[in-house]
Amino acid sequence: MKMKLFWLMLMLILAILISGCSGDKTKENENVDVDREITIIGHTGTEVDDFFFEPSKITVKKGETVKLIMESANNVGHGIQVPALKINLSEREPEVFTADKTGEYEGRCSVLCGAGHSVMSFKVIVEEE
Repeated sequence: MKMKLFWLMLMLILAILISGCSGDKTKENENVDVDREITIIGHTGTEVDDFFFEPSKITVKKGETVKLIMESANNVGHGIQVPALKINLSEREPEVFTADKTGEYEGRCSVLCGAGHSVMSFKVIVEEE
């Protein structure tokens, strides 16, 4: 009986710790001063050509802090990952990033969204101030 109680308490403590450590970037991002916000809309449809992001590229200045917001045009989930800039945007959480290096950076849809998922690309262009 004592052993069962021990394991029950251990599992309860672990569950509390895991749920408390999940992190909520949305709350973090709400308190950050940003230079501008950009909303990106993911589109899907019946043809491969119907799958795209709007805008498909953004241009920011080096040192600029930008808040990206993801929306869907038709209730299909989307996300964007730009690994070189450590951007991992989803509809659940806006992404705030500071462009710290110039260049052109490719990103892709990170949520399987249909037959045209693989063609959904995104570009971030970072220019000197």
